[in-house]
Amino acid sequence: MKDGTLKDQLMIISLFSLMEQTMVSNFTEQQRRILDMICRLSLGCDKEEAYIPRQRDFEIVGVGEGHVKRHLDWLIEAKVITRDNCFYKINRDYDEWRVSRSLTFVPEQLDELIEINEKEKEEILKKYSREKEDADSPLRSGLLRRFLVKKDDTDEDEDHIPELPEGLKRYLER
Repeated sequence: MKDGTLKDQLMIISLFSLMEQTMVSNFTEQQRRILDMICRLSLGCDKEEAYIPRQRDFEIVGVGEGHVKRHLDWLIEAKVITRDNCFYKINRDYDEWRVSRSLTFVPEQLDELIEINEKEKEEILKKYSREKEDADSPLRSGLLRRFLVKKDDTDEDEDHIPELPEGLKRYLER
């Protein structure tokens, strides 16, 4: 691919969009490996479909021959992929997917992280320092906003954090 062409830029956007959808969808590890292989052999080769002549070819990514059919059937039934003989295609109409999403996924928080990460490192360090006392950063305030609750009416504006998920506790303790 030539750098900077419109087609290349659209391909990158398509890949990023697919990555976002797969990372917030509840796939098994083997289903995810199958999707990654189809993605690499289709979009990664600048094609709409991947040609995979034998189901046992999925062993390349660690999915045993005895399990491939079951996972492929599930992905097809869930409308995540389509199959025409040996050609596999990822359905990029993500609203059609019949896959549960992560319960903790908040699209705005991912968008916020993407926006922050698109900046230069020096700008990030300057603007979003990771000091504990810095509760004003957009990411921290966004995470906290979901969990702030009033203790009771007598505490007026005093907020407290109820029992948080372990991963979020570790993040906030950094």
